[in-house]
Amino acid sequence: MDSTFFRVVIAVSGLLLIAGLFLWEWLQKRALKKTEEVVREQRKQEFAGEEPLELERMNVEENSEELVLPSITASRATPETIETGEKLPPKETKPIPNVIQVSVIASNKEQFDGVKLLQVLEELGLALGEMGIYHRHFDPQNNDRFSAANLVEPGTFPSDREQPFSTPGIVLFLELSEQINPLIVFDELVLTANRLKEKLNGVLLNEKHQPLEEETLLDIRSLIATK
Repeated sequence: MDSTFFRVVIAVSGLLLIAGLFLWEWLQKRALKKTEEVVREQRKQEFAGEEPLELERMNVEENSEELVLPSITASRATPETIETGEKLPPKETKPIPNVIQVSVIASNKEQFDGVKLLQVLEELGLALGEMGIYHRHFDPQNNDRFSAANLVEPGTFPSDREQPFSTPGIVLFLELSEQINPLIVFDELVLTANRLKEKLNGVLLNEKHQPLEEETLLDIRSLIATK
């Protein structure tokens, strides 16, 4: 086959291919335009009976305030800053007393059986010691301890643990300034008070002889931990 003829065939084929592509693209655009016109006409017919939306029908006032979304930091606002937008001074915290005390008293204004009381105290690791009261020691090398005194004056217990007696309750106490590890001693005092309450069916009172709340103990513990 002549090479010139071959080149002519290739050229003509290329031109035909290009012309075909242009024709196909034109037909596609024409079909798309026709479709859009049909859809537009259908929409006009569908909404022919409806009135255009107006601001008054949407209850939108011209002077309505712009909606302001809360910032990210708004979710972190404290109750003191939500209402006023200004940070109030921190609440004053009461100074922690040097002597922490928790009373365990008999319920319904009854009396604890003294012999049983002393038995429970010893089961919980306390022992009769100086000043005629019970102590719970943690380390013989230091003064880490809490104590238990009788609510009946003078606060002492009988030296004979088998001697019958009764009492409305006892008070557990510790002196913070005397402790090497005050937080450990405080936790043990609270644990012992709760066990006494359970074993003797007692009630916990604070230093003002009012019902002791768990929140109060948590506050005291927090103060000790940061001291």
